[in-house]
Amino acid sequence: MFIKKTLGILLGIAVSASVMAADDAGTPFTSGEPITNDAAGCSLLREAVRINLSNLVYGAYACNTASNRIAVATCHPNGQKGAWTVTPMIPDPDWVDPNDGSTAPMIPGQPQQATGGRAYTTSSDGGRVIEANSQNCVVTGGSVTAEAAERAGL
Repeated sequence: MFIKKTLGILLGIAVSASVMAADDAGTPFTSGEPITNDAAGCSLLREAVRINLSNLVYGAYACNTASNRIAVATCHPNGQKGAWTVTPMIPDPDWVDPNDGSTAPMIPGQPQQATGGRAYTTSSDGGRVIEANSQNCVVTGGSVTAEAAERAGL
């Protein structure tokens, strides 16, 4: 629950207007270390931010400057590994392209059965913290860069 609230608060206060920079396809971060608000970190942030994670929780973020979207994913390698239901994020099929270079917003898709590690993701385009299947998190030193990138729409 703490992770969900922290991710929601972080994205709610840190996102600003789009600044053109290279997209970030997913970058791991260390608990308490700053994610900078420049091309080396995430140029969409208004200011550098620090996310504190619980012991052995892994985190990653991704910036999608084309859609002005920041995503964060976290997981614990000893978390649930059995069968469970996941709701994937998909591009909105009813979205009408305004021809301004933007991309479709991400919305929840149809729930599916999953096995393996469970990650939690959130993004600055609203919605909620959702679960994602994370095969890379089930080992010590796991990674959630792919889950962050997917939630950012990259």
